[in-house]
Amino acid sequence: FTISLVVARALGFVELVILARCLSRRELGEYAICFTLALMLRAFSALGIAAATVRESARTSHRATDFILAGIPLRAAVSLVAMCVGFGIVALLPWRPELRRAGILFSVISVPLALTGLNEYLLAFQQRARIAATCLIVSTVVRVVLVSAVLLLGFRVFAVGLCILVTTTALWLTTTYFILKEVRRPWPRPSLATCLRILAVGWPIGLVAILSVFYHRLDVVMVSAFSGNAEVALYSAAFSLLNILAVLQQPISKAALPFLTSEHARDPSSLAGAHHTAIKVFACAGFPLAVLGVLLSPVAFDLIYGAKYWASILIAQVLLVSLPFRYMWNFTQTLFTASGKQNFNPIPMATGAVVNWGLNLLFIPRYGALGAAVSVVASYGAMLCVAGYLTETRLHRMRWLDILWKPLAASAVMAGGGMLFRGYGAIVQTAVALVSGGGMFFLLRPFTRSELNLFRKALGLKRPAEDP
Repeated sequence: FTISLVVARALGFVELVILARCLSRRELGEYAICFTLALMLRAFSALGIAAATVRESARTSHRATDFILAGIPLRAAVSLVAMCVGFGIVALLPWRPELRRAGILFSVISVPLALTGLNEYLLAFQQRARIAATCLIVSTVVRVVLVSAVLLLGFRVFAVGLCILVTTTALWLTTTYFILKEVRRPWPRPSLATCLRILAVGWPIGLVAILSVFYHRLDVVMVSAFSGNAEVALYSAAFSLLNILAVLQQPISKAALPFLTSEHARDPSSLAGAHHTAIKVFACAGFPLAVLGVLLSPVAFDLIYGAKYWASILIAQVLLVSLPFRYMWNFTQTLFTASGKQNFNPIPMATGAVVNWGLNLLFIPRYGALGAAVSVVASYGAMLCVAGYLTETRLHRMRWLDILWKPLAASAVMAGGGMLFRGYGAIVQTAVALVSGGGMFFLLRPFTRSELNLFRKALGLKRPAEDP
């Protein structure tokens, strides 16, 4: 599942590159605005239904069928309401007719997007992630081929939207078939009590999703309003690099939610060890990836986007600083849900959203997309601080210094090695950074023997004998 999401995100990056090459910067900015509308509507329709359905199914396995058959139509109904809201938003905006038609189309796209997101959770819960992976990769490949074809034929944003609608709907229908195929008959009728239970568990998670979409997407709207859609294109190109790296964490959270929920039901103290190890893993991955991304950004943007998007390089480098904070916050959010303390999840998200909005109002009018990137880094740092405080006071104690100092030290050596060879080109910088950072990680050995044995077990490798 992890591999499929990474491949799908990489293909999405290829699709964005094709769009950037074939469309003008204004048209790419308009596409980004329309897609942002679809993602916002999907977030409004989420209401935490996917996570709540999986959590309750894992917690009470004998009622899993009830929750699955209630969660699917509930999510569909709410998605249709959100789509109608999207129609109203598009009608009120002062858009030209062609852009308004594209906005209506992307409002429709939000429905299969929302339902596909639920299906990914359900297939992971049914331990059929391989099916979800296959469907996702096939759908994404077909979408990229169709988008490329319509652009080569001279069609623009609306035709691209039609390709996305067709492929996303096909992905939703296919994954729904595989989910329902595993549900034993006769199917019970969804009850109002079950739907209300899903909403009761899911509303804090849904509130986080709504705050998150404002956090992640309102900056696009503000950049468009203050600096124009050409600046939105620069911001979207920079964000695409962050999105590829950020996707590495998502499947882990989706797969871990039912497992951690079951473990917490058996032994509540087990979450502390899982949290400690996971944060260490994300720190060891996030900080070096951020350093390497910063070093390789000039080569990547020059090779992929060309001179038209050179201004995106600095924006991308700033955004990449937020990567480790994003990893650690997102997993902590999953842990709160697994432990039944999902009511605390909106607090860090609201803090980050307020910080982001405030800094955007301060920075975007003057610095454009670069100001939005700085706001993202600051707000993710604020979210992680608040989440860490809530973990300490409401969940369990964390040895933050023990977890973070080794990844930070190794990443600092990596960054220092790259900076010493700054005049030798990005490839040489990256090679020196990899050697110096890898050597530092080897010397510090951030993972204990028991954690390494846990990784071997999770990967199906032979477990060595324990030390006496």
